Formats: sequence, structure tokens, C-alpha cells
Amino acid sequence: MAGFGATLTDGAALTLSNMKTTNAANYWSLLGYMFDPTDGVGAAGLTYLRVPLGASDFSASSVLVYSMDDTSGDTSFADFNINAAPSYLFDTIADIQTINKILKVHILPWSPPAWMKDPASMDGGSLDASYYTSYATYLLKCIQGFEGKSIPIYAISIQNEPENSDTTYPSTSMPVAVEAQIGIALRALMDNNGYSSIHIFGFEHNWSDATAYPVQLMEQANGAFDSVSFHCYEGTVDEQGDFQALYPSIDIYHTECTGTLGSDWWSDIKWYMDNL
Repeated sequence: MAGFGATLTDGAALTLSNMKTTNAANYWSLLGYMFDPTDGVGAAGLTYLRVPLGASDFSASSVLVYSMDDTSGDTSFADFNINAAPSYLFDTIADIQTINKILKVHILPWSPPAWMKDPASMDGGSLDASYYTSYATYLLKCIQGFEGKSIPIYAISIQNEPENSDTTYPSTSMPVAVEAQIGIALRALMDNNGYSSIHIFGFEHNWSDATAYPVQLMEQANGAFDSVSFHCYEGTVDEQGDFQALYPSIDIYHTECTGTLGSDWWSDIKWYMDNL
């Protein structure tokens, strides 16, 4: 068990930042209730934080769709800037770190920079083949950017929901062979730059495809991925077991299940207890 946690999107960080501005005492109390790992303090003790690299579908409306390098064709990454992310995101992470010294941070993109994609938009589409190597370098730069802000990285994923391309928010279709190729390139870059201990997660999508995409990824990625992660929106949690039976040495994480309003309180609670 790596821990329990949540995703800190731009929108969530902005909400917390606004709370800090209007009522600092309540802000710090809330962070304590969520993240204080001390036994006996009556807190959730969350120890795992998943953070989007660039814009996501939960970015604040006041924030433009952005990546960490929006200069078209900048394969040297001269204009790479980790501070393209809103400052309140990093401020919130830093505040959480003061409460929880064992926090694990997992970063991942909803989309590569628009100029790397076909069509050239962060909303939907796919990664242009001419930028596969550049994208691996971009992800390495993101690791270095977070580490430069004293945020140690526990894990990185290549792509959130690679089987989803939606033109209404940042997303990217990424076939298995492409994710495998980028994973291999990123693993080599990480190992050569002192980041061999950071995990690379594959898949990041629904239970329903547990014996297809992630299995093919393990077959093609030459050991680059040591973990796979699942989302709850299609299929059942039992399907994780089908993958585990094939690859018992690969760690399995459940990394996303956005809550919705149900029609029956008890049925909702039962589903969450059974599946999460």
C-alpha cells in the first residue's frame, strides 16, 4: 500500500488558496484534517498527491489552457517554464509539505504541449510522431522543475487516460505503441539524470480495458514501467485482478474516481466501500 490521497488540480488549489486568503485559520485546520499523518489526531492522514502537468479539465476558468512550454517548435526547451503553472498550485503543495513530511507526489499530463500534437491543440487529438523523443525530454524537464521547487517526485505517468480524446478539455489519444516508446525513452533519461528511483506508471485509464492496453504495454515497453494505474469509470475493480494474474510483479494503483451525486445514499456508500 503506497498510501491514500487525491488529485490536486488547479481548481482545487485555487479553492484552497482562496480559503487561505479569506480565513487562514480554517485553511490550516482543513489541511491538518486532510494531511496530518500523526496517529491519534483525528485526521485523514492522506499521504499521496496526484498533480496535473499543465491544464486539465479541472483547471480554473481564469487560467488559460497551458503547458510548461507553449513556444511552438521549442525542442531545445529554451522557453520551458515550470512557473507556467499558477503560483497557488505550488504554494498549496508547499503548505501541505509542512504538515506531511512523507507526502508522495505523482505528476502526469492531461496533454502534451499543443505544438507537439495533431491537430495543434491541447484539447483532444494525438501526439505527432516527430515529437516522441521531445515529449520524453519535456517530461524529464517537468520532473526537474518540481524537484527544483523542493517537491520530490514519487512517480510520473506518461499520459492521463490515453484512450480518451475530447475536444472540450485537455486530453490526448495515445496508442499503446506510442506510450511504450515514450516510456522507454523517459526511463533512459531518468536513469541517466539521477532519477532512477522515480516510478513510471502506465495506462491511467479504466478497469474495463485491464487485459488489453496495459498488458500490451508491458509486452512492448521493455521493462520501462514498474506500475500501472486504473480509473473507475468503466468496468469493475475485479478486472484489476486479471491484469495482476498476468503481471504479479507490476504494482497496481487506483488513481482516479471522480465523485458524482447518486440517487441513493446507501448504494453510493456501498459502491465506494466495495470498489475503493
